[in-house]
Amino acid sequence: MAVRSTRVVPGALEAVEADDEDSTLIPAAAYVRMSTEHQRYSADNQLEVIRRYADERGYAISVIFSDLGKSGVRLAGRPGLQQLLSDVETGTVSFKALLVYDVSRWGRFQDPDEAATYELKCKRAGVPVHYCAEPFENDGSISSSLVKAIKRAMAGEYSRELSVKVHHGQANLARRGFHMNGPEPFGLRRLLVGEGGEPKGYLAPGERKAITTDRVVLAAGLPAEIRVVRRVFRMYLDEVLPFTQIAGRLNDEGVAAGRHPKWTVKLVRTILRNEKYSGRGAWGKTSLGLDSKRVPHAPENWIWHPLHFPPIIPPKRFEQAQIALVRRRVSLSSEAMLQALKALAAREGYLDRKLIDAANLGFTSDILQTRFGGQLEAYALIGYTPRAQYPGRDQSRELRLRQAALRDEVITTVTAMGFTCALERGARRIRISDQVLVHTDLVRPLEIRPGIYRWKFRRASHADADIFVIGRLSPDSFEAKDYYILPRDSLHKVEMTLDDINAPQLARFRSPSIQSIMWLLVQWPSLMKPFE
Repeated sequence: MAVRSTRVVPGALEAVEADDEDSTLIPAAAYVRMSTEHQRYSADNQLEVIRRYADERGYAISVIFSDLGKSGVRLAGRPGLQQLLSDVETGTVSFKALLVYDVSRWGRFQDPDEAATYELKCKRAGVPVHYCAEPFENDGSISSSLVKAIKRAMAGEYSRELSVKVHHGQANLARRGFHMNGPEPFGLRRLLVGEGGEPKGYLAPGERKAITTDRVVLAAGLPAEIRVVRRVFRMYLDEVLPFTQIAGRLNDEGVAAGRHPKWTVKLVRTILRNEKYSGRGAWGKTSLGLDSKRVPHAPENWIWHPLHFPPIIPPKRFEQAQIALVRRRVSLSSEAMLQALKALAAREGYLDRKLIDAANLGFTSDILQTRFGGQLEAYALIGYTPRAQYPGRDQSRELRLRQAALRDEVITTVTAMGFTCALERGARRIRISDQVLVHTDLVRPLEIRPGIYRWKFRRASHADADIFVIGRLSPDSFEAKDYYILPRDSLHKVEMTLDDINAPQLARFRSPSIQSIMWLLVQWPSLMKPFE
């Protein structure tokens, strides 16, 4: 064969250099795909079979399309196949045939007709598809059409069966009280246990088990943190304090918030709602089907299981907190909230956060953020001008606009790659394909000496993110001078400091644009489905 060496780039189109090209050979393209790196379907093994087929049939591979680490269930998220079909439809290809390892590498589509549609597009463009490892010739005969249809149905059914098996396996582990995923709640720790249940030690934040037969269970945390959890419930139930006052009191006293930099309304609310403190856990609150849409389930369908430690909060007291959460939920309309706010301003002559939280209006100041975008925005709607001047208000507003633009740019870039994106409400975070969490931020420079700047970023409050897109703002404008696109494992400290010139192990993540995020995503393990 004319090809001597090839290089496969995930999701890209790569020309293949040929030595002593034979003009009698038919130019062909190769397509390889694998969802996980295992021996049978590795890219090298697929290419080896395809090359042998090309040698025997008189083809010369001139281009390779690849989707490495990609599920075959749907076309979205497979840039290699998308590029191939686009080139075929526009008539810009120079090859006369397409070589694929087998039917399952073309795709495990849930609808067999979808696979047939894509193959038909190639055939109509004069590019027939050859399945190099199949025992039949794809020649359009009745026998080959029947076998191919059966193989397509089997490929789709394999994904469905494997998905069901994975779900049943995870459900069985959940019933036994094992911690399935996610960081441990405040006041709890992750304990690694062996196959026989013997404890092996606690896992630090970010650590994962290394042995397949080991399991992770939740255990009671440090006594100081347990006392804080009980105090949060006491302040909410006995002292009837709102979330903002609970968080403010803990911050004023300097109480540590675990992996979080400080206490927030969200953290307080999360503690009050987490059933694990009552000694039992729930799994299966949502499910992610083959259509990549997360579906919530009713509580009666959750899998409840006891945990491996005594309750931190008595179950009856926890139920009291859940009832109180429902009763105190803000049910006022936006118009009613603004009327109450306007009446308070007329009565007191001023407005601020402490006054609003203490006025018992049926809502707190933090609700103004989620309902109207902030206190100042709510003030403007009722015609109230704050007494205090805000010299940095315009700068803060500009920064928020730039941060929103950065999120939009990331979403546009990732969506163009075939992934789905969802912006988490109230956060500078983007969830990609319901699996990878990306945190975006713009960091202002700090002048430590005349003309010498540093950029500081704290990761503690965003520790659950998988990828961090950090833009460094220029000293004299709100324009980003560059970006650092960092996987979570590259951040070893709570606070990261960036200088004008950084160490090589950090500088390698620097990019003039956010386009480099695609190189992380195409290799990201959690985007690989548990099926092919």
